[in-house]
Amino acid sequence: MNVLHSPFANRLGTNYVPSDNDVIHIRHLLSRPQSRVEEVDKEISRITETLERLQRERNTYQNYIDQHQAILSPIRRVPPEILQCIFVRCLPTKHNAIMTSTQAPILLTHVCRDWRAAAHKMPRLWASLHIPIPHRPTQPLSYPPYPTPIAPELSEEECLAYTKSIQRWEYKMLERKAIIKTWLTRAQGCKLSLSITLWDGRRGSPDAEVANSMITSVMDIVIAFSHQWKRIEVLASHPYICDLMALPMQAVPYLEQIKVTCNPFSAPPTSNSARYRTAPPNGLLAAPRLTSFHFKLIPEAPLSLPVNWSQLTELYFDGSASRNFEGGTLEFTPSDALKLLSSCPLLVRCRMVVVQNAFFSPTALPNSYFTEEDVLMPSSISLRHLEFLSIHEGAPLQDLFSLLDVPVLEEIVFTSSMPPYDGELTSLVTLLKSCGPTVRRLTFDYPCFTNEDITQTLMLVPGLTHLSLSSNPRVRSFVVHQYDAHRMPVSAKFTNALLAQLTPRVVFGDASGNGFGGMPLASTLLPSLVSLSCKFLSPEFTEDALLDFVRARRSEAMYRLGIAPLRKVHVCFKRPRDTGSESNLVRVLEEEGVDVKGLRVDVSYTCAMQKGVESFSPALGLAPESLVPYMG
Repeated sequence: MNVLHSPFANRLGTNYVPSDNDVIHIRHLLSRPQSRVEEVDKEISRITETLERLQRERNTYQNYIDQHQAILSPIRRVPPEILQCIFVRCLPTKHNAIMTSTQAPILLTHVCRDWRAAAHKMPRLWASLHIPIPHRPTQPLSYPPYPTPIAPELSEEECLAYTKSIQRWEYKMLERKAIIKTWLTRAQGCKLSLSITLWDGRRGSPDAEVANSMITSVMDIVIAFSHQWKRIEVLASHPYICDLMALPMQAVPYLEQIKVTCNPFSAPPTSNSARYRTAPPNGLLAAPRLTSFHFKLIPEAPLSLPVNWSQLTELYFDGSASRNFEGGTLEFTPSDALKLLSSCPLLVRCRMVVVQNAFFSPTALPNSYFTEEDVLMPSSISLRHLEFLSIHEGAPLQDLFSLLDVPVLEEIVFTSSMPPYDGELTSLVTLLKSCGPTVRRLTFDYPCFTNEDITQTLMLVPGLTHLSLSSNPRVRSFVVHQYDAHRMPVSAKFTNALLAQLTPRVVFGDASGNGFGGMPLASTLLPSLVSLSCKFLSPEFTEDALLDFVRARRSEAMYRLGIAPLRKVHVCFKRPRDTGSESNLVRVLEEEGVDVKGLRVDVSYTCAMQKGVESFSPALGLAPESLVPYMG
């Protein structure tokens, strides 16, 4: 029987209503196929049973084989010294090891008895540790929706829940103390890298002393191993940082790096605070081998700290907290920066935030920002080893930059909260006039520039290989400026015209590159550029302009003319993707025959409305069902 042939073929798949004769005919027509289906089902059942039996037999043999082959596994015969190298490679690289069974080194102890024994005997595995100390639960002072000035009397259920949370915290802290002591003991004589995050509870709480006692006992364990510290990172409120800074320099003979951040959620102390103490001259900061110092929101003038600045190779200063203003206002002037940099001649990497602690009008700032007391400052600052400089400009930096001698500077990260005005070049131009030829990586917050600033900046870095343009309004909010009422800031837009300046084109000139009619030459800014990253806050250049840029930078003709082939492009458009536009630029280039080997393109879009209903949705204006239930 031909199952594909049916006298009702033209009726199949339609809404045809069969007649009584058709019903009889169709039922007769289906009798033989239905019988055959039953026969096939029986055969399938038989074959399935046979297959399942064979599968069970196979699994039995395979399990036998696997168990014996496991004994032959090469990893079982790896010499201990090779196993140690493998274990070390399993450690996290971007942070210190954490107390969890999902990551090394604890994970390695859960594989087998031999690995556990091997890991316990490897001090190097236990030479780093992150120690988080959560705050002790406190009784709430009020309950919503109305705040009350006194603590309400808790109900029996609330008392039980509060008691359980306290018990859990105390149990976890006792457990954590035991783990910390065991962990650091296993490190034996290895140099330690530690990070401590300490979130102390609400000040003035009735249980504050209980919490302080537990926290102090944890810190005592850590301090007992101070003679092994190599790197220490602490985020805590000022009293605990004071305790740490009070350690004598003799207790940290191997300490090379310190990172200190005052808890941003605790107000800076005043000199009248019970636990306020300045850093002692022979304390932790005077460690003999200290070469890397990171500090943020500390309530001290940086140069008042007893640090041997002349031996530092890394300095990261992200703002100090003033004790004169509630909330810790930033205060670090260009004069302060000048003094600090002149004290650190060996710097290789440096980041700092330069901000004047006041509201001010840019027109009120003198052309020279230094005060009379700065007349005796050096005529230049030689930082002959500086390779990386990240700086935030919250006060004019032209004079500071004009004094810097940085002959090997390769990477600059520049942000600013200064408003851009036509006719006034950014202070970054001043810096690049002296070091532009050596710079290979540049990141800047372009809305604090004018279009002329960007052009001048890019012209001064002919050897640049990596360019990153960001637009981060939070960076510009370090200080609220009183803008000039008579002038309007002119923020740059990275338009098609600006991108065209980075898009190579062929011109003809003589051997010196002048005139027309000679040899072909490539005309563009940044001929050595291999990586471009842009993150926008408004619509800027288009996909077509980006495609032209990538196409030109990847062309064989431009490569022969000395243009470096582009390797990476990352662009985040602040708009939805145009309907019908090709999202995969690499595919478009491949179809055009452009060599895309080794090219990475990452283009993303942000929707016009990331939350709620889209603006063109037919449901726009309807209240969410979760807020207004349907009362039908």
